Amino acid sequence: MAIYVTLDDIKRQVNVEHSDDDKLLQDMIDEAEEWVEKTIQQPLADLEASDTATTDQAAESSDDNTAGAAEAVAVKRIPKPLRRAILIYAATLYANREAVAYGQPVAPPFNLMSLITPYIKFR
Repeated sequence: MAIYVTLDDIKRQVNVEHSDDDKLLQDMIDEAEEWVEKTIQQPLADLEASDTATTDQAAESSDDNTAGAAEAVAVKRIPKPLRRAILIYAATLYANREAVAYGQPVAPPFNLMSLITPYIKFR
């Protein structure tokens, strides 16, 4: 799967400095990317720019739970509004990860939908 938002990006978005929730946050990034793709009715890969950025991100070893050396991660470029939508949606999932809500359920924030609406491919 292509990388559009890094773990460091979402950690900055939700103001998390520890690594306890790294797996959870990565899952939420993946879910947010899938939600955006389904909402705009096209793969994000179809909207990728021709260039990529490279960032250093600490890699975790799958054999043990110790952090490994920093490795370069190729981040694919997509339109900024879609990238922002992924961050907002993943942060919303992180902030509201319980099945119980104490209040009125609401639709995704208007700013989230306004970011992705121009990219919806109507069939």
